[in-house]
Formats: sequence, C-alpha cells, structure tokens
Amino acid sequence: MIKKIRSSFVRSMPQCTVRLVNQLTAFILFSILSLSLIFSGCSNSVIINTEDSPHIILGTWCPFIGTKNNEYVDMKTVFKELTQAGFNQAVVDLPNNEFRNWILKRAETNNIKLVVIPPMNFNIDNPDTLKKFLGKLFQSPEFSGLYIMDEPSAKDFEKLARIKKISESVLPDGKFDLACLFPNYASPEQLGADSYEKYVSKYIEIVKPKLLCYDHYPITNAVRNSSGTGTKDLFGFLSNLSIIRKAAYKAGIPFWNVIQSWGYINVKPAPNIYEYRWMMNMTLALGGDGVIAFPFRNCYKEGEGPEKWKDAPITLDGQPTFEYDVVKQCNSEIRAFDKAFSQFRNVGVILYNPKNYFSEALTGDYIKTDYSPLKSISGAGSIVIGCMDKNGQKGLYVANASFKNGADIALNMNKKHVYEIWGKSGMELHTSGNNLTVKLDKGEAKFIAFAK
Repeated sequence: MIKKIRSSFVRSMPQCTVRLVNQLTAFILFSILSLSLIFSGCSNSVIINTEDSPHIILGTWCPFIGTKNNEYVDMKTVFKELTQAGFNQAVVDLPNNEFRNWILKRAETNNIKLVVIPPMNFNIDNPDTLKKFLGKLFQSPEFSGLYIMDEPSAKDFEKLARIKKISESVLPDGKFDLACLFPNYASPEQLGADSYEKYVSKYIEIVKPKLLCYDHYPITNAVRNSSGTGTKDLFGFLSNLSIIRKAAYKAGIPFWNVIQSWGYINVKPAPNIYEYRWMMNMTLALGGDGVIAFPFRNCYKEGEGPEKWKDAPITLDGQPTFEYDVVKQCNSEIRAFDKAFSQFRNVGVILYNPKNYFSEALTGDYIKTDYSPLKSISGAGSIVIGCMDKNGQKGLYVANASFKNGADIALNMNKKHVYEIWGKSGMELHTSGNNLTVKLDKGEAKFIAFAK
C-alpha cells in the first residue's frame, strides 16, 4: 500500500522534484542506518560492565554513645547519617542483645555491613561465650566480622592467634576477625618490636590474619602549612602504606587503611576535602581494598577527652560538621567509579615527577618504570599510577600526588587503543587513540580501562 501511494504521488510530480525526493529519501535512510550502527556499536563496545561488580569497602568507626548522659543514640538517625555519607560498613559496639537486634534491623534496611566490637572485659577466649554473644549475628548477612583488638603490641600476637583460632571455630565461612595495627609513628615500646617492618611481619607470621588493617593519621598543622615536620609526616604516611602493601601482597591478603576524619590535641586539624581525597586515592592507587574513616561520631564534647577530639563528622550531640560534608563528598566520588576498578588487581605502581619523599617512601619490587600499553608520560604535576590487571586486560589508576595543586598529564600509548575514562561522575569518556590527556583536581584520581 505504501509503495502504491508513493508511486502515485511521485508520478504526479515534475521530474526534478522526483529526483530531489529520491535523494532526500536516500539521505534519510542512510542517516537512520548510520545512527543505528553507532548506537549498536556503543552498546556492544562497553569495556567495563559494572552491573555485577562489588563496591570497595568505605567504612567508619561509629560509637553509638552520642548524648551528654552517655545514652545510646537513636539507631534510625545513626544509620541515616551513615548511608547519606556513602558508607557501606561500620565498626560498632554491641553492649547487649536488645541493642544488637535494633542495630541488625537498621543495618539491613540501610545496606550497612557491621564489624562488631565485643563489650569491654568480654571473655572472647571462650567459644560458648562468644557464640552466645554473637547470637543472631551468625545468620545475618549484615555481619562481616569481629573486631578483637585495637593497636596490639607484638606482645599480644600470641593471644590474638589463640583468639583467632577460637573465633574461626565459631564464625561462619566468609566472616573474619579483625585487629587494627599501630601506625609506623608508634614507639618501639608500643610496637614491642625493633622496627615497624618486623612488627608487621611478626603479626602476619604469628596471627595469620585474613585481612591486614592499620591506622595512620598524617594531616598535621605542619602538613597543612608546609612547614616544620610537614614533609616528614607525609613521608611517614606513604612509607607506612608501602610497608603494609608489600606485607599484604606477600601474604596474599587484602588490606584496609584507617584514615583521619577528625582533629585533636591542637596539632592535627580535621582534613579538608583535598587532604582526605588524597589519603583515599593514595591508598587505592597502591592496591588498598578498603578505606575506613576514623571516627564518625565524636565520643566527647568538642575539644575534650584524652586527646581533645574536635571536628569529627558528627558531634557528640548529633550535629554534622564540615567534616561530614568532606567524607560524604569523597565517598561519593569513589562510589561513582569504584565498581569499574574493583574488578582489577593492582600489579605495581609508577611514579611520575615525584617529590623526593615519594620516591624515598615508596620503594620495593612493586615500583615499575613502564607498563604496557603506557609508553610515556608528560605534563605538569606529579602523579601516582596504580598498574591494574584483570585476566590480561589492562587499566591505570591515575592519582594526583598532590593535595595542594592540580595536575594536567598526557599519557602516550604504544599504539592506538580503545579505552574508557572513569571518574567522580562515572564513565566520562569512551573513545580510542594513541594519546590521552588527564586533568586532575587536587588529590583527585581517575581510572582508565583499556579494551582487551
């Protein structure tokens, strides 16, 4: 019918008009075909499928004592704060069965995994006592593991090994027990070892953990003002990260970094967005599997307590501070592309135009000078590149090594490649070429995935 109508319609036209109609028809059909091919190509050319990929761990330490009378705060409020800030895990204290059931219900509703701290003076050495305490946590998918000790000395490692053996006999498959190690600025007396390397090595040898976790809080007034011990403080953070990275990879276990999200003793200010972002991205560029903010809620009034805590994301009386916006924004940025890079394994690190303390702190076999398909790097700024691999597919985690200056970097490839660039707004570019330019804000990172 359409052919007949068109034929009748065309016969009634002058010849020049017929030619024009035919040309216009051909152009429209060609355009439709081209667009269909383009969109078809786009849908089939996605390099990273994030649909079934996991998020990395973005956790926090969250005490539930939050009023002036040391009463427990409203669970609904706490989990709303955690969820809105972008956390997917919380280290929490569970004082009794009734409270535990409240928390489980809220955790399930908000998709928050829980690492549980037993009550003080709890006899964790007894399997029956431990099983009774955990109760319904065994069956809960929200329960990740048991927090058994904070900053243990090497003298505690034998005890930790015994506790781990007991907890493993009780905990279901996939659950873990966790201790958070000292940072490398702890004294030899605190460590119970001659060096930090020996401390970490002895912990892995004796305790045999499933996960390596440590804390380090580098942002000092000297760092903020680029004065005094500022360079030494940053060197310490990077050196600590390097030691943990090497130990974890040698043992074949993941590692988490507990980073600073508050200030104290008038020496360490709460990190600004660039400093916090930098701590996160340095951890991830070196192969970290999780970043934990310490703390989330303040246990004391502002400027009070043993260490005079201040500017935690949430105050003692439940008010958000500027630091809440800092961690919320940084978590949001990582969440926008972590399902892309979480599929890959870090196989090394490249330093471009590093400051002296970077090249002195980050040492070992994992430091690379080249990584195909990357041929050369040029441009303004300093960057740390995590070399990523997924069954032969290559990726680059490109992080700005500075939280005070931006970076404008050109990455030159060994040949033309199809690639995607992922960042704080998700997938930002899907294209092909020999070269690409990466512009990074202070402390920012992007992930580049290449087609296999």
